[in-house]
Order: sequence, then structure tokens, then C-alpha cells
Amino acid sequence: MDQGVYAIINGMRESENFSWTSNQLAAACPHCGRAFLLPRDQFPLLCPHCFLAQLEEMGGDDVPELRPPELIIPPALTSQQVAQTVQNFARGIWFAPKDLRPQQLQQRLRLLYLPVWLVDSDVQAQWQAEMGFNYQVVSHQERFANGKWRTQEVKETRIRWEPRLGQLQRRYDNVAAPALEEQADLEKQLGRYDLQKSQTYQPGAAANALIRLPNRPPQDAWPEAEPTFLQQARQECRLAAQADHIRDFHWSSRYANQHWTHLLQPVYVTHYFDDSQQPHPLLINGQTGQAYGRRRASRQRAMTSVIMIGLVAVLCWGLGFAAALLSLYGEGALLTLGGILIFTGLCIAACALIPLFVVWYFNWQEKRKAEG
Repeated sequence: MDQGVYAIINGMRESENFSWTSNQLAAACPHCGRAFLLPRDQFPLLCPHCFLAQLEEMGGDDVPELRPPELIIPPALTSQQVAQTVQNFARGIWFAPKDLRPQQLQQRLRLLYLPVWLVDSDVQAQWQAEMGFNYQVVSHQERFANGKWRTQEVKETRIRWEPRLGQLQRRYDNVAAPALEEQADLEKQLGRYDLQKSQTYQPGAAANALIRLPNRPPQDAWPEAEPTFLQQARQECRLAAQADHIRDFHWSSRYANQHWTHLLQPVYVTHYFDDSQQPHPLLINGQTGQAYGRRRASRQRAMTSVIMIGLVAVLCWGLGFAAALLSLYGEGALLTLGGILIFTGLCIAACALIPLFVVWYFNWQEKRKAEG
């Protein structure tokens, strides 16, 4: 099991630990090291991260005793919307791998919840900033129109900047921080979730889904939570000063009484295998429907088409040469027919490499999209 997961699990064992219900178990992937909670009736299960090994049940001291999440974002997509996204992913691929079929993707589809740390903390700070206050300046402009000079009143909004300083003593709740090492990549692929639509976690809310366990400990995630504390404090200081703008905000802060919980975000996962039996995942944001996955065309299926086209060309050549030989026995029309068949065979042979080019170009385009 991933050592980061092990450290997090053992670091969160407290007197109020949550005991998972009897129909759930913890399992880890021996290939990628990711750990999950899943219903017992779904075990054994192919790892929903790498799709290269079966999950293995964790036993003994490795069994997690995580408290339940504080918040959860329920899936907002209907089954029809998810099915349509899957179909759109598999649509429009010339020479698609045999395993890349909407029915296969739909059959393997699973709901997975990804964790995000939530931290509460008391903050004491001394701060200073420049506060901006809007004010209006009235001026008059002379304009010549229709043979007359006219005076027009013009109102202009300006900002008056004044220095401010003070002390801050607040408690901020549920500041998000990454619980997964690949959190930044996931946000790039699937977009961000609207945390305002999260709900209080209720027992059994994710009973039939997979739950990814964190692999990033809170102390590593804390530096990415601090900017959010600063942003909230900055906004609160602006409101306290009744200012319209704020700039050059600086503070000297101290944090105390930190409390860590986590939030679950929904994602649908499925996969297909290419010609070399390498898995390719499809991820669907369970809140927005944004999908990410790399589509590939099958060189193997393209080669099959090349062979079939080549056989047709060879057949045309064979019939053409046969007709040409028979023309030697006085049938002049056969010579013309033979020439036509041989020329047709050459045209067909010239088209034989088109499937390989189509596959290469499609895969090249998909690679560029993935890298971009």
C-alpha cells in the first residue's frame, strides 16, 4: 500500500473514530498503491485508477479507521446524461479498438468519490493595507452640435486610497486543501467543483460507491490552504473598513486549533483497452458532466483493412493478367478488359495505406489534445 496512505490512516486514529459498516472494506492496488473503500459485494475489483491489477483487501493494522466525511457533493447528472457522455466519447472514431464500445464503457462505469481535505482554524493576525473608497467627480464639457455650443455634465468615478492597519481574530471553517497528490491534474482534466453545493454527509450516502482514500497528509496540504485563509481575511478586512477596494495587503498571522475533516466529490470512471491491452480511462465530473479521456484508433483494425484492400487489388491484377493472356487467342476485347482490371488494381493498391494514415493522424491529434 502507498506509504502516504498508511501514514494518513494511522495519523487519524482518534477516540471518536468511525467504524465502517460491515458491507464495506478497504482495499489497495498492488500495482499503483492507491487505496479505496468499496462495498464488499463488489470485491474483487479491478483498480479504478490504473486498471492493471485487482484490488487486494487490507487487513490487520492497515485497515483504515477514518472518521466519516463532513461534507459530500451528490452527483448532479442523470443516468441518461452519463450514458450520452459515454456515447459521445466513443462516437466518430474510424477503426476504433474492439473494446472501445459504448456498451463496454457503460458496463464498466462506476461512481467514485474523491476526497478533499477541509481544515478549520483560528487565526490571529496583524495586518496593514491600502483601502480604496469610490467617490464621484462632477465636471462640465463644452460640445458644439447643431450650430450651438452645449454644456454637458460628466460624472467620473475615482478611487481615494487610504492606509489602514488593524488586528484580526477569527475562526475560518472548511477551507479546502488537496487530499490527493494528483489533485491539480484532476482539476485540469475535470474542472473544479462548486463546493457551495455540498451537503452534510449522512451515513450510507456513499454506501454503493467507491471511495478513494487520501494519499497526501494534511501537513503537506496545509501550504495550499494558507492562501485561502489570506484571501478570506483580506476580504473581511475590506468589508470591516467599508472600503470598495483593497491593495497591498500584508499580514503577520498565527494559526491555532486546527481541525481536519474531508469532503467527497463525485466522478464517474470507466475504461477501455487498446490493441496492446493497455487501459485508457474515461473520467466524468459527476457534478458538471465535464469528461476527460484519450481516445485511440486501432492500428490492428487498420492493418486488417489494408490486407483486405490488398487482396482485392491482387484479385484485380490476377483477373487482368488472365484476361490479357486470353486475348492472345484472338479475343481482342479481353486485352482492353485486362488493362482496365490491372489499372483498377493499381488504384486500389494505392488506397491500401489510407487506413494506416487515418489511424496515425487521429492518434496524433488526440495526443496533441491531451498534451495541450
